[in-house]
Amino acid sequence: MSLSVHAISALEHRAYIAAHPKIPLRQTPGWARGFESCRTESIGWFEGDTLIGAGLVRYRGLPRLPMRTIAVLSGGPDIDWTGQRRPQHPLTYWTEPLGAFLRKRGAIAVRVNPNVTHQDWWAIDPAERSESTEVAHRDPESVRWEKRRAEDRLSEAGWQHLNELPRNYLAEVVIGGGTALRKIEHLASDNALMAGYTVRTGRAEELPRVHRAVTDLHRGIRLPSLGDLARRWEGLVHEEPGSVKLLVVEQRGETVYGGLVAVTGGRAWDLSAQLPEMEAERGEVQVLRAHMIAHAAMTGSRSLVIPTIRQPEPGQVQLPAPGWPPAQLHLLMGTWQQPLRTNWHAAVAPVVDRLVL
Repeated sequence: MSLSVHAISALEHRAYIAAHPKIPLRQTPGWARGFESCRTESIGWFEGDTLIGAGLVRYRGLPRLPMRTIAVLSGGPDIDWTGQRRPQHPLTYWTEPLGAFLRKRGAIAVRVNPNVTHQDWWAIDPAERSESTEVAHRDPESVRWEKRRAEDRLSEAGWQHLNELPRNYLAEVVIGGGTALRKIEHLASDNALMAGYTVRTGRAEELPRVHRAVTDLHRGIRLPSLGDLARRWEGLVHEEPGSVKLLVVEQRGETVYGGLVAVTGGRAWDLSAQLPEMEAERGEVQVLRAHMIAHAAMTGSRSLVIPTIRQPEPGQVQLPAPGWPPAQLHLLMGTWQQPLRTNWHAAVAPVVDRLVL
């Protein structure tokens, strides 16, 4: 039976994500509402009447060609990249109906970011009960096999790896629940008491004050605007009420820092800006992350995803103190592209292939 690709509702997409918790935040309907300024839609892969894959597409318009777009699926889509779900079918079983659907939408090319690990590192190996905060490169057989298999399947299907574009890093603090939750709360409280910090849940009307405090602390660093933060909160709350929370860091009754944390797909997500290592070591940042980890544990999330600067080689995954949960840094497979309208793409390829979309 061949697959078909159709637009799906946000409700259908959320139901699919609930059954597939590894899907990243960038592939959720809430991300479309709160984070994207261009046209988006949720799509699904159907085997008969059964939804077996899903993704969020962003249609990026081209300069002076408003009717032509590049279709971008950041962090996805969630399909069978490695052949484990449908080993009898090549990747074209999934990508050919995607291409047919996107051509009808006016796309001249499609870009994907498979959620497959290329390399990973650990700060504190969970198998060793280590107190170190140094990052150790790990290359387990499962990672090697999945990476090789996905790359081979993409190449065989005619996809091009855009080597000149930066790869995405994904930093996660892994939550253990139970004993780990008590330990996290204890550490968070100790860190807060040492500097006189307190952390509480904030209200929507406090967002401007928190944004001013964050901007004052991280001068010279590109940060989300107040409007961006408000849209992100509203977009995520609209799709999943109660999924996002504002944490306010105070010192002697004054707001000194804060940030948004969202829970979706079995993971918690720190919605702060990407920070250089020296900024991430600030006490206000570490205390906020401590409480985000505690919030993640209390909501049953398996990890907290922390925004990480793209870099040629990973630095340390900074932990506030020894004894915290394991932190893992993934380097993902990167961006792959396939032309959908060969003549159009050939005409603009020198520009399009270098765009960070």
